Amino acid sequence: MKLRKWQIQAREKVQTSRANGSDRVLIAVAPGAGKTHLAASLIADDLLAKIVTGVVIVVPSRAIKGQWVRALKEYGLGVVDDVDNATLTEYVARGMGVFDPARPIFVVTYQQVSATGAPDIFAVLCSRNKVFAVFDEIHHAADDGADFGESLLAGFDDATFKLSLSGTPFNTKGTRLAFCESDRVVDADGTVRNVTRADFTKSYGELLNADGNDDDPYVVRPVTFIRWNGEARWRYQHLADPEQFSERLVNGTRKTDSLVPLLDPDGESFHKMLRAALDELEDVRRHHANAGLLVTTMDADHCEHVAELIRKFGVSDVVIVRHDMPRALKVIDDFARGHQRALVAIKMVAEGVDITRLRVGLYASDTQTRMYFAQFTGRFLRWDKSLNASQFASIVIPEHVTLIQYALDIERMILDAAIQSTEGGGGTVPGPTRIVIDKCSNGQLNGAIQHGLPYEDQTEIEEVKAWIRRANVPFVSLAAAIPLWRNVRGRAPEPVRSQEQEPDESKRNDRLVGQIVMYGKRFNRSDLAYETVNAWANRQVGIPRKDKLTPIATLVHRREVLQRLLRSVVMPSDDSITL
Repeated sequence: MKLRKWQIQAREKVQTSRANGSDRVLIAVAPGAGKTHLAASLIADDLLAKIVTGVVIVVPSRAIKGQWVRALKEYGLGVVDDVDNATLTEYVARGMGVFDPARPIFVVTYQQVSATGAPDIFAVLCSRNKVFAVFDEIHHAADDGADFGESLLAGFDDATFKLSLSGTPFNTKGTRLAFCESDRVVDADGTVRNVTRADFTKSYGELLNADGNDDDPYVVRPVTFIRWNGEARWRYQHLADPEQFSERLVNGTRKTDSLVPLLDPDGESFHKMLRAALDELEDVRRHHANAGLLVTTMDADHCEHVAELIRKFGVSDVVIVRHDMPRALKVIDDFARGHQRALVAIKMVAEGVDITRLRVGLYASDTQTRMYFAQFTGRFLRWDKSLNASQFASIVIPEHVTLIQYALDIERMILDAAIQSTEGGGGTVPGPTRIVIDKCSNGQLNGAIQHGLPYEDQTEIEEVKAWIRRANVPFVSLAAAIPLWRNVRGRAPEPVRSQEQEPDESKRNDRLVGQIVMYGKRFNRSDLAYETVNAWANRQVGIPRKDKLTPIATLVHRREVLQRLLRSVVMPSDDSITL
């Protein structure tokens, strides 16, 4: 198997660490990059050189087991993925050889390793044999006894080598990870953090800079977060005193705001947000016929209600998957190979699930942890080799201050591998001391986040309002009108304001494409999808695609072409541009 540039670099790091006497390494690479194939190459080398006699790979779920089996078979390696603890116990008790040279690799789950008595079994295996241990998605194994960490430490301390892998090397409990080093730091505001110290890292943002060549192929696609600005007002009656009432306005501007009211399936805001996601899907399916939408929901009732709403909106090919459903993994696998439009799930489609046709997401979960947000985002990042080089993904998210920060940080999700002991979960449904007696909500699209930069604008309120009234332009929000108003006034549009460093010409191009697509939706320009806009711009400047080697002068020319297209979209006239 031909290795990618980053995989070669990671292998060199592993070899250096082992030469220096280390028996453990943590590789932290963004989802979709190819961590499994990296590990398979290292395992193949060790088995061939007889450095180890057996391999134990620990994974979070049965679904991920299958991915490992397929990857290892590509290297010609025999695998046992259904060995049980009773069989292992019998072999150990009789002193029999466990690892068959023809099938020297076991793939087991964290649950199996943590079963009663199991750590002792694996400890004996490691003491009697030279074992290469791989811990996939190591963030499941905190070293404080929770999340399988204590069992992992007890069972594999004597393993010849321990390779830990993760796309999100942190957890939400403020504890360290088994067999991983971390530094305990205190921020200026007093927040205590454990910062995981990985031996090799490759962030999502770094992977986006691939040049598309054989040794550095595209492995992840850009994702645009579409911000939905919702507001919900709930009125409560207190059970202890039925004469006492209270009211709560939730708009996501406070960290303490629960997401539950904003995701209420009976609310107008959620209806509109769901429609926006479905509209985005239909736009993508014009160019990617079997593109899919993934909606993550709060609980079983919410899941069923959201699926029913999608059907009411005219989409009949909806698939529901829950952990308590029979053959849930089969449902996911069938969807991955199918053409259905929407998959509605409750925390089932997370790490390790590879559905490259997922192009649109809707974050309708009340979970506010960085871990879950990053894992959900990871479902949309995987590059689809059957599509052209202009493929994008879009995720509609409630405009909650916590989620917005996660979206801004997503390209650095590996580099900021921190465990914050104060990081809380999502908001909670009001307790039994009061009941909801009235509720209302509304919302609107409010810009986007792409490449870690927000599309935000300054407001000159009164003049812009007056111009909107005169022009009779149907803007979704006042802020969306600002760059166009400035253009009309003869000033250069300023579609993005950010505290980040000024982006390079390539990112200027990407941001302009994002603006064109957003305004295209508002003006019902169905021809303005990411793929078509990028392809059109490339034709205008005479290049097959925009990549890392595109000359700066060409990028500047391409930006000017895109600016002309943007002007023709927002101020249509006789010389409007049609793609």
